[in-house]
Amino acid sequence: MADHGITGRAVGEGDIVDNAVSADKLSAAVQDGILDIDFETGVDLHDGTGLITLHVVDAAGNAVEEENLITLWTSATAEGAATAVGTIVVDDGVVMETITENAMYQIMTDSSGLVWITLTASDGTYYVMARVGGKGGYGEIEVSDLT
Repeated sequence: MADHGITGRAVGEGDIVDNAVSADKLSAAVQDGILDIDFETGVDLHDGTGLITLHVVDAAGNAVEEENLITLWTSATAEGAATAVGTIVVDDGVVMETITENAMYQIMTDSSGLVWITLTASDGTYYVMARVGGKGGYGEIEVSDLT
């Protein structure tokens, strides 16, 4: 997170002076603490696999370049319940917990806040949903086998 002049030390009464915390500093600190997911790419490799990249961002859409725990799941419908639509491989990030095999996971992003997965499935359109800190969304991914 960005340094906005807020330290991790205890604050005493003597530290509180006029203009010690500006509206800009407070706004920036709050913005940095509200996390969301940006679905950067959904690519059909035309070999029965598709790739999708997710990035943790702050409230202003800036990349949060640190590890974050996200919940990720797949479905055949947008914002649908976790459903195994194929085989999931986490290419970048670490699976911390498998909630439902090939459907729902707890994943630690890499140190840049990135998760990259490969979905192997039959031809179709599938959805990958993700949440971090209660916020999130979904990305669409096409999978086809044109080989």
